[in-house]
Amino acid sequence: MSTKKVAVITGSAQGIGKGLAERLANEGFSIVLSDINQEILTGTENEFKNNGFEVTSFVGNVTKPEDQAALVQHAVDTFGKVDVFINNAGVEGQVAPLIGADPKAVDFTFDVNIKGVIYGIQAAAKQMIKQGTGGKIINAW
Repeated sequence: MSTKKVAVITGSAQGIGKGLAERLANEGFSIVLSDINQEILTGTENEFKNNGFEVTSFVGNVTKPEDQAALVQHAVDTFGKVDVFINNAGVEGQVAPLIGADPKAVDFTFDVNIKGVIYGIQAAAKQMIKQGTGGKIINAW
């Protein structure tokens, strides 16, 4: 088990999530990158490894509670614990007048931005309680 603190970041293959992961890696954290896009995620993982960071990755869909639980389990299997869990994955949603919002687009936005965060909190909190050492859960929409 690593003595470093372990951070799990959803939506971390690119953009803000990647930036958060890089910042924490520079601060000495072991990093678990997670994203739905395997190709970009693999590239980011390789980039982090080339920079000497302790990193692993997990392809998952935040809208599936079982994927969020599996993400946390992957972190524990790899690094032994979870100290920080950042719910970063999110979508912009449909940009249109509210009166004409497509119900499928509304559902997709809620699934990712609301349900995905709830499922991430649940999975991370269960592990942090089990560890008995607490932790930090950050919701970064």
